Amino acid sequence: FNSIFAGTISYNLHINLHKGKNYDGHLEMEFNAKNPDSIFLEYLGNNFRYEHINQQQVPLQDDSHEYLRDNGYLKIPTDLLFYGPENKNHLKINFDNSYHTDGWGIHSNIDIDGTQYIYTQNVPHYFSKICPVFDQPDLKAR
Repeated sequence: FNSIFAGTISYNLHINLHKGKNYDGHLEMEFNAKNPDSIFLEYLGNNFRYEHINQQQVPLQDDSHEYLRDNGYLKIPTDLLFYGPENKNHLKINFDNSYHTDGWGIHSNIDIDGTQYIYTQNVPHYFSKICPVFDQPDLKAR
């Protein structure tokens, strides 16, 4: 069951690579939604915060949006979305995360001289370890 019109997703991703153990970023997405069923993002990172969905604030609970996280899935409040092929949804998310050392995500190594090297050799399946994304096989973006 496809809840998003395939081929209509766009991402604008900014990642701030910091010296140390963590990085943060800002993600803007646009997509068309068919109906309110099963619209979610995948994210295996540390923290996230919806800046807005369609210029509307997402209610905080205990000063965060963590109540919308479920085992690596981020729920998108469907009452804030527009539906139909003519209606674009605009979503902004801020996130922070830790560098990885397991082969997936963004890696950081500190050389013996103190220089930090940051790199990734990521594959699409593990991109949710970097930032929130749609990761269903029928959803594609450029």
